[in-house]
Amino acid sequence: MSYLHYIPAQSLKIDRSFIEALHPQEHNSRAIVAAIASLAREPGMEVVAEGVETEQQWNLLGEYTIDFIQGFWT
Repeated sequence: MSYLHYIPAQSLKIDRSFIEALHPQEHNSRAIVAAIASLAREPGMEVVAEGVETEQQWNLLGEYTIDFIQGFWT
């Protein structure tokens, strides 16, 4: 995470492992996705969620500020 200060990145991608763990009852993974999205927003980065493969994941991601979605569902 400390490299975020030095890398001239335009976007931050949320790894598919976090997206796969998204479930309505699983608050830990939802908190992690929310934190990553918020972390990227502060310096003005775009947020990309990769590995969206179900309608449920798509719907849950609607709760967060995500700019781009990658996966089979899209």
